[in-house]
Amino acid sequence: MRNLRRKTRILIPATILIFALILGIIFISRSPVLIVTDSSFGQLYGSRRLWFRNIRTSLELFRRIIPVEVFENAGPDLVALAVVNISPSPRAVLFPYRYQEAALYYIDMYPEIPVYVTGGRMIPQDQSVAFVRTDTAVDLYRAGLYAALLAGEKGVLFASSDYIHDDYSDAFLLGLHDQGYERAPVLLNVSDSFSSFEEIGCIVIIGNAGRFIEQDSSIPVILFSWADPSFTPGNVKLMFDDSPWVMVREILGYDHQIPQEILVPSRPHLIAGRMENRFNYFGHSAILREKIQKNQEKTVLIE
Repeated sequence: MRNLRRKTRILIPATILIFALILGIIFISRSPVLIVTDSSFGQLYGSRRLWFRNIRTSLELFRRIIPVEVFENAGPDLVALAVVNISPSPRAVLFPYRYQEAALYYIDMYPEIPVYVTGGRMIPQDQSVAFVRTDTAVDLYRAGLYAALLAGEKGVLFASSDYIHDDYSDAFLLGLHDQGYERAPVLLNVSDSFSSFEEIGCIVIIGNAGRFIEQDSSIPVILFSWADPSFTPGNVKLMFDDSPWVMVREILGYDHQIPQEILVPSRPHLIAGRMENRFNYFGHSAILREKIQKNQEKTVLIE
């Protein structure tokens, strides 16, 4: 009996170790996904945050996600060569829009490997690339849900540096309405002036409209940006991250058909340390998770 117990104590850890070893071998043997980036992205995203996000995404996909850092002024051929040097046969390669020429150069060499360009719109002459961009309608619907919670009984100010299509504005209004907020928000362009901040309970900022963040440090802000949250003022409570590490989780589920344009929602990040208390953080998170799941079909069909 004693020998049986001793064997059991040895057998269980050994079985777990062998199983973990097998999983590790499978994980390493799978073709990686390569994401082209540069030093400016790493500095803004945060090197530690990038490292953590890379590990988390790799584990979620059970596939290595490998950043390919290139010099910002590198030519298309050098960028493509850097990708080849990391892996000769990746599962897919993601190029930022600013390295679109490098993506086309890479496709000429390896037409069988799926290539995606993130952050831009498909144009007629680029018939060999799949373009991935933010699903603005879904993002703004979800921003409306959050804004209604953060604003309470006060007003909502929506500031943008870009022309917002009517469908996108409607998506934001629908999000406010679905959270029980009936007031009309204040819609501003980055060049517009506004002074009645005492009436505002939440500011939503999309594009280059950062000047509205510091107008009143007591007003909660929702910011569309993949920058490191630690670089933002303390009144930024929620950020929408549309970095390639968010997009890659979605695009690998698509059949790679060329040409095509893929819309991917950003990842909402409610900053726990900036909520008034733990109840607000977990309470808001639970409400919004339930609301988003309940309206998932609606948000997908907004456009």
